[in-house]
Amino acid sequence: MQATHIGKELDLSYKKIRIGALVLASIIATGCTVKPQAVSNAELKAANAQDLAVITNLGDPIEGKLTLDQAIDRAFEYNLDHYVRRLERSLLEKQLEESKFDQLPKLVGSAGYTWTTTDGTRESQTVGATGKSPGSISTDREKTAFDLGLSWSVLDFGASYYRAKQTADRALVAEERRRKVMHNLSQSVRTSFWRALAAQELKGEIRNTLRDAQKALENSKESSAQGLTNPGDAWRYQRSVVENLRLLESIQDELSTAQTDLARLIGVLPGTDFQLVRPDWELPKPIEHDIVLLEGIALLNNADIREQYYNTRIAALETRSAMLKLLPGISFEYGRNYDTDSWLYENQWTDAGIRVSFNLFNLLSAPIKQEASEAAEELAKSRRIAMQMAVLSQVHLASQQYHNSLRQFERATDIRELDTNLARLARDLEENQAGDELTTIGSAVTEILSTVRYYQAVAQVYEASGRLRASLGLSEGDGINRASVTGDINLAITANIEADTSL
Repeated sequence: MQATHIGKELDLSYKKIRIGALVLASIIATGCTVKPQAVSNAELKAANAQDLAVITNLGDPIEGKLTLDQAIDRAFEYNLDHYVRRLERSLLEKQLEESKFDQLPKLVGSAGYTWTTTDGTRESQTVGATGKSPGSISTDREKTAFDLGLSWSVLDFGASYYRAKQTADRALVAEERRRKVMHNLSQSVRTSFWRALAAQELKGEIRNTLRDAQKALENSKESSAQGLTNPGDAWRYQRSVVENLRLLESIQDELSTAQTDLARLIGVLPGTDFQLVRPDWELPKPIEHDIVLLEGIALLNNADIREQYYNTRIAALETRSAMLKLLPGISFEYGRNYDTDSWLYENQWTDAGIRVSFNLFNLLSAPIKQEASEAAEELAKSRRIAMQMAVLSQVHLASQQYHNSLRQFERATDIRELDTNLARLARDLEENQAGDELTTIGSAVTEILSTVRYYQAVAQVYEASGRLRASLGLSEGDGINRASVTGDINLAITANIEADTSL
């Protein structure tokens, strides 16, 4: 009877345990359920306010008039795209420092507390005896244990070493990408600067010419309404004036976004008003060096090629890391232990050991892993070769575009000079009552248009020069090459040749 009663109690206890386990599992499952939660407008407003505060305080305010060199410096310092690239490089450098600790042995300390409802009692039986001897207590119900262990795995060290070298190469890749952003950024700043300068210098002239053309159109319509002029002649006159108005307005629209675009590049909030200083323009010069020499410079310095070279090294390190995992694992262990169990004869002890392990299935997967790693490395090499071919083509195209931009600049300069002379002549004739208002307005519009085209030609020279500099991989951040901002790229090429005597 007593045994039956005890059995029922045990069954009841087991049922309670099962019910409790089910309830606990239900609570955990309910708590771990994740549902999509859309961001609220309040959260968006708060985040936008914080981001706008960062953007507002990112760059120093512009003091006085802005030069082209200052605009490029501000772009390098405050442009958000370049800022992100700098953060990426900084993050990888920190990860490189962090990866050095992965190569150290693991020093692990642990402490634990245990409690049981019964004594750790054990029974024993003498060999050849028919019954068990009375039990003996071997463990305290309540005890605390401490240990401090040092372990070092050869495979973990090798894998950490290769990961650190890959992180170092990724940091170099991030630097090359930052250089590429600097090339594109400086090129865009130069182009936008000249467009904004054209808008600044032509703003008053365009406004005055628009006013004169609108006044001439109104006068013609009034004369035609009063019957003072022939309708056909009046309509032809009005059409010419309207055509000039259309050209002026298209020029105005084209230049209206120039300063906003420049503000975006140099880290200034849209709508900020600032004045530009006209650079000391020097006549651009053709490239004085052979195209073969330019190809050699590009193959050594181009950011895209250098990035692919680092990617090839990363792939090669990945191959070595994969082969390393196929070797047996060897680990060394050393530890110091302490236990408060009163039944222990010695409460403190030291242990040491060496462990060798090997996954036999690695023998089966080794050929496949090796082929996959070699294929990834070959792919990286092929990409590098393809990039070399692309860069060589870029050098030839950029060089040709640069020379074409010089020719277009010369033509734009000649046309601007001729249109300026014609506009001056038309104004003089009208003042002397030997010309007419329509000719003066048309000449003024043509002069403005040729001036805009002149500024565009200057911007195209800068843009072509920047594209060639980017293809050659010439640095945009040092003081030596900044002199070529004036349009003479030969100075930067010569400085690169002097810096590398192997070319």
